Amino acid sequence: KIDDFDAQFTRRDIDLVYVGYPVKHGKLDKIMRRYRQMVVYGRVTFKRAIYLFLTTRHLYRTFTGNLGQLYQRTKVGINVHYTYGPCNGRCYQLNAAGVAQVVDCAEGIGQIYKAGEEVLVHSSPDEAIEKIDLLLADDSLRYRVSKAGYERARANYSRKHALLTLLRSL
Repeated sequence: KIDDFDAQFTRRDIDLVYVGYPVKHGKLDKIMRRYRQMVVYGRVTFKRAIYLFLTTRHLYRTFTGNLGQLYQRTKVGINVHYTYGPCNGRCYQLNAAGVAQVVDCAEGIGQIYKAGEEVLVHSSPDEAIEKIDLLLADDSLRYRVSKAGYERARANYSRKHALLTLLRSL
């Protein structure tokens, strides 16, 4: 839970984060080349790490810290899926931490968030770059998206809410 959303919003000092498996059929490569300041974490073989470094100039590292603390410092989080989503942990984690999320799966994301209000949706790396640029250039847009996504995640996708939903279904 974020006690003072506005104060934390102003303290965010990491522009863009991706945490996850790096082999997304090239979906991340162009984005990684565009944003030199992007923070990238994920499990990767040594061979793949070398390839990613040579093609994107990003060093993939395994994240060993506190994911919540990383996301509390993050302005924008990129989320990509292998196939039809939106079922990965980042869909919930990013919004629950108040991060403005740029996500693929335009068809599926509407099942859990309002596209354009609580998350921004992309269907290609170029479109993702456009959305990320918008959020990084316009603090008021980023605030509206991150706040709306945070409120939805806290209201509908907390552990307490999930447990109550499960108990009601029994």
